[in-house]
Amino acid sequence: MLSGAPLGNSINGADVPTGQSDSRQATDATEPAAVSEALVAALLDRGAQIGNPFPTKDATQVMKTERSAAKAASIRNLAAAARRQGLDRSVDVLRTVTAFQEMLLAEKLMQSLSDTIVIDDKEVRSQFERHPDRYDEFEMSHIFFPFDESNEPATAGGKATAKREAWARAEAADAQLKAGADFAAVARSSSGDRESASEGGMLPAILGANVQPRFLEGIKGLKDGAISRILEGDDGYHIVLLNQRRHSYSGPARDMIEREIRARAMAQLLPKIQSLDSQQ
Repeated sequence: MLSGAPLGNSINGADVPTGQSDSRQATDATEPAAVSEALVAALLDRGAQIGNPFPTKDATQVMKTERSAAKAASIRNLAAAARRQGLDRSVDVLRTVTAFQEMLLAEKLMQSLSDTIVIDDKEVRSQFERHPDRYDEFEMSHIFFPFDESNEPATAGGKATAKREAWARAEAADAQLKAGADFAAVARSSSGDRESASEGGMLPAILGANVQPRFLEGIKGLKDGAISRILEGDDGYHIVLLNQRRHSYSGPARDMIEREIRARAMAQLLPKIQSLDSQQ
């Protein structure tokens, strides 16, 4: 059949052209002859989660809810047209379906194992208390002085010049702050981070674990309301105001610790499962 010749079928009233016939038809008797309806449904449900391994049950449910019925129907119609052309029997499709099936099975096993892990509140609290810098929540404002603001050429000399100029701007702002200037006002007039500058330099609250180590070292010893020295980042200098540090055993901190404990437990379980499987 020639490519472009019309089929005797249509989708939503439109003729569907025949694709090139695939000469690489599956001949291995061990390969599945067709895709089961159950697997098609599973793949449709999985589609929006590709690249996000081991989604939570809640995330999967949200994905199912948000997927529009019209889009799902369109996918099924296109899949039906592909089957009529025999594309479901092509080697590349069968291999892809097998790969998806293995991924889904692996995720199902991971979820089953995860459900068996019991989180001990004492262990969570102990980890929280042992690492306050990691799990405390920091509310900060900053003034940012980017290295590239001078538009110097991307050479060693140009970068050095850009850093010197950024340092000079940071020192000027630091001098204003030490002289009693309002931090928010200096941020609005001097910060290269225009988004936060409009809010007086205010940043979203963040756990210490999510702060770059070099910055955490510069702020963890500050008291609420104190201003840091000039801190160097990858792309510029920062001056940080610590608005508040919260030592709170709830919310984001507890959630992070539980994820870390669960990940450690999974790391111990998986080799045991793989070892048992290899012995069978």
